[in-house]
Amino acid sequence: MEAAEIEANVAQLVAGRSSQSTHDQLAHPPADDAEAYAIQAGVTKRRGESIVGWKIGATSSFAQQFLGCDGPFAGPVFAGTVYDSGAEIPASDLHNPMAEPEIALTLGRDVLAADGPFSTDDLIAAVASARPSIELVGGCFPDISTCGYRTVIADQGANQGLVLGAERTDWLSLDLESVACAFVVDGDQVAAGVGSDALGGPLIALAWLVDHLSGRGIDLRAGQVISTGTIAGVTPLEAGRTVRADYGAFGEVEFAVT
Repeated sequence: MEAAEIEANVAQLVAGRSSQSTHDQLAHPPADDAEAYAIQAGVTKRRGESIVGWKIGATSSFAQQFLGCDGPFAGPVFAGTVYDSGAEIPASDLHNPMAEPEIALTLGRDVLAADGPFSTDDLIAAVASARPSIELVGGCFPDISTCGYRTVIADQGANQGLVLGAERTDWLSLDLESVACAFVVDGDQVAAGVGSDALGGPLIALAWLVDHLSGRGIDLRAGQVISTGTIAGVTPLEAGRTVRADYGAFGEVEFAVT
C-alpha cells in the first residue's frame, strides 16, 4: 500500500470517529496485517491522545470465526475513554456501540520491547492488579463481521473505551482462568463465560500482547490497563440500557447508556 493510500485511510477513520459517520469499507482496504497496523498507527499519531491501555481482540475461537481471522489482534485505548463502574455514558458519545465482558490487568511497571523476551514470571511481576471490566466496542463500521478483520484492526481494533470495576491487588491468589461471568443487560442474562475463554486466560493473553507489541517496537507502560479479551461474546447497545458483568467473588462492573 502506498503512503498516500495509508494516509487516505487514516483521514477517513479519524474523520469518521470524530463525526460518528458510518462506512461499509475503507477507501483502500489493507491487504495484510502489516498494512492494517500501519493505518492504526497513523490514526494514533493523528489523534495525538495518550494511550492509557490496550485491548486484545479475537481471543476466542468464536470471535475469530465471527471476524474471519485466525488469531488475536491489538488496539490502543485512549485517554478520556475509560470509565469507572457505575458510569452513565451518553449514547451520543458512542459510535455503533456494543459491549463485551473482559478481565483487565493493570501494569505496575514498564514492559519495554528492548528488554524481551519475557518469561511468565516477568509478566506476573509486571502486573499490579486485576479487575472486572467491560469493553465498549464500536467505531466506523456497523457490522464488524463483514468489513474484514484487518479493517477492524485499522479502526483502533474496534475499541471505543473500557468500563472498569474495583481493582484486586490479590489477583495472584485468584484462579482467573476459572472466574465465571454472567453478562446481564436490563436485568436479563444475555451471555456467560469463564476467564479461560479468552485465549486460555488473562496471563496468556498478556503474553501474546507483549510479544506482539514488542515485535512492533511498542513499549507497555506502568499504569496502562490491558483488556484481555471477551469471555462472553458481544452485545449491541442502545440508549436506555443498563449493562452489568457479574464475576461473583471477583467483583462486578456496570454502566448505563443514557
